[in-house]
Amino acid sequence: SNSTTEDEATVTITDNDLSVEVSIEATTQAAEDATNGLFTISVDKELSTDLTVDLILSGTATDGTDMNTMATSVTIPAGDFSVTTPVTVISDAIAEGNETVILTLGANTGAPTGVTVSNSTTEDEATVTITDNDLAVEVSIETTTQAAEDATNGLFTISVDKELSTDLTINLTL
Repeated sequence: SNSTTEDEATVTITDNDLSVEVSIEATTQAAEDATNGLFTISVDKELSTDLTVDLILSGTATDGTDMNTMATSVTIPAGDFSVTTPVTVISDAIAEGNETVILTLGANTGAPTGVTVSNSTTEDEATVTITDNDLAVEVSIETTTQAAEDATNGLFTISVDKELSTDLTINLTL
C-alpha cells in the first residue's frame, strides 16, 4: 500500500499593526528665569525602525533670542513610543509679554516597509507659552531743566525701568 504523510505546513501571519499615528503635545509650559518648556512627540504603536519626524516652528517667540534654537526634527528610536524636545528659555529684561512657541508635525521618514505612518489630525500641533517675568513696568517723570520766563524752556524726562518690546504711549495731565 502506498501512503503519504505531510510533515510540512505553511502558516501566514497577517500584521494588523501597519498603520501608525504620530502626535505632539506640550508637556511643560515655560517661564522666564524659572522653567524650560517641553514638547513630547509620540507614536501609538511601537516601530521596529527609527522614525524621524520633521517639526515646523511658528509662534510669537523668536528662535535663538527668546529660547535656544529649536530642533527642526526629532528621531523616535526603534522600540520607543516617544521622544521629547525642550524649549530652553533665554531670560531677558525686556517687558514683552508672554510669547508662544508652536510646533507642528511635518513629514516623517524611516518607517518599516509596508507600514503607513500619518500625523494625528487632532494632535498635530502644540503650543508652549513662555511666561514673561518682566511684565511690571514703572514709569517715572522728573524735571530735567527748570523754566525761566523769557530765557529758558523747561524740560521733563519721562523714563521706564525696563526695555520695552513695543512703543508705550504716556498721557500727561497738566
